[in-house]
Amino acid sequence: GIRLEVGDALIEKVIYDGAANAAQFGARPMRRAVQRFFEDAVSDAIIRGFLKDGESAVVDMDMDRNGSSSAGESEGARITRYSDGQSIVVDIEDVSNGIGGSTSASTSTDGDHLSSNSLPRVNGDQVRTETETDVVGA
Repeated sequence: GIRLEVGDALIEKVIYDGAANAAQFGARPMRRAVQRFFEDAVSDAIIRGFLKDGESAVVDMDMDRNGSSSAGESEGARITRYSDGQSIVVDIEDVSNGIGGSTSASTSTDGDHLSSNSLPRVNGDQVRTETETDVVGA
């Protein structure tokens, strides 16, 4: 299996977003926040071959030196492998249109946004998105 840890900023973000409409919708907003910020990001990293069986990683919000989201107007989850310290940043789906509203998610690093059709970047280098994905560069 894959061993994952969750960073404090991600936990705080899930709690904040998940509790926002709890009075009206019950537990659904919390479940969706966990799915958006954690499950979707980890799934993307596995599908792209960044995380593989036997690895350990930490999942957190992508934060710049000032402690704010470094992705500009969109938020990202940063997944960092413990084995080599490499990270991938996955854009978080924007649901500002309400529950069920969506836009396409994309993968980026260091604030460079890529469309969902672009190659993802790992530590600034492009990687292939085939079944046997390798990280290019170090």
